[in-house]
Amino acid sequence: MSEGVANELETSPIDPVRVGSVGVSIYHAPVTIKVRAAKIEGAEPAPDPAAFTLKTYNSFAIAYYEGSVRVVRRRNTIEKAKKYAKEVATRLNRDGARAEFLTDRDRRIYTLAQAAAKATGLEVDEVCRRQLELQRRLKSGTPEEAVDFMNDHGQRVQLGVTTGAVYLEYLTHIAKRGAGDYHLRDIKRYVGGFVEALPGVLSQIQTAAIDSFLGALGGKDRNKNNHRDAIIAYFSFAQDKGFLPTGLAHAATATTEYRAARQRITTESQAIDLMQPNDIYSPEEMRRILAAASDDPLRATLEIKAFSGVRTEEIVRLWWVTVWALAARRSSP
Repeated sequence: MSEGVANELETSPIDPVRVGSVGVSIYHAPVTIKVRAAKIEGAEPAPDPAAFTLKTYNSFAIAYYEGSVRVVRRRNTIEKAKKYAKEVATRLNRDGARAEFLTDRDRRIYTLAQAAAKATGLEVDEVCRRQLELQRRLKSGTPEEAVDFMNDHGQRVQLGVTTGAVYLEYLTHIAKRGAGDYHLRDIKRYVGGFVEALPGVLSQIQTAAIDSFLGALGGKDRNKNNHRDAIIAYFSFAQDKGFLPTGLAHAATATTEYRAARQRITTESQAIDLMQPNDIYSPEEMRRILAAASDDPLRATLEIKAFSGVRTEEIVRLWWVTVWALAARRSSP
């Protein structure tokens, strides 16, 4: 493990690079690294885990201005620093020199742009760079359309909320609705694992990322679909609570549902096997199961489930007093 600490730039440049009227400064600015002490094999005792040593690496900083913004870039040798400084100086000199040949129309455009940019507190070149950056970040459409969408939908959306924050609110919401232990267990199992795997901003998660998470899960199709259903419910909750835009399908709705490949029957024995029931026990099979569990405390639950169809979740909530009450009610005339 290491930690980098950049030293302050020296007060004067060591080797300015000039192209035309533009000068780009180069500073000698070494970087000091904190390196944790490593255990030497065979050495006793082991070093203090908090101990570290300092290592200093050569570094040269190239400092220049893009309009009103100061930019600093680093290179590890003076040769590389000079090469980069010359490229920057050449570009700045070329772009700046164009101002000498501006037409009256160009000067008028620049003056109007400067007056418009004044309201933002930014220089004209910075406004242009930000416009280009916004356009680059848009996956489709224009910045104007993005603003319209924000005005139409974004006012009701809490921006920048992480998956973890929404997950905590989701658990609180489920608990208030009186969800049972099994329901909460499943949410923590399915949604909790998803949140741990994708801890970023919820609104930035795309369908492809969710599909990738589901595809990497182990188990059969049923396990993946259980995760998928829980994640869809989680995203729907986020949409209802204003963490995602309403009126638009969220990313989880378009995820792929998993289905097992259809089994190809090639022999008569495989065809016969398909005809055999595998979800209902015959009386003889049930007799053997109960005989094997004759001394098991769970035998009573097996009997109740076998002869009444009660589900496991319902068995968990069943008290003996209710069993006796039902038995007494049925035995009474």
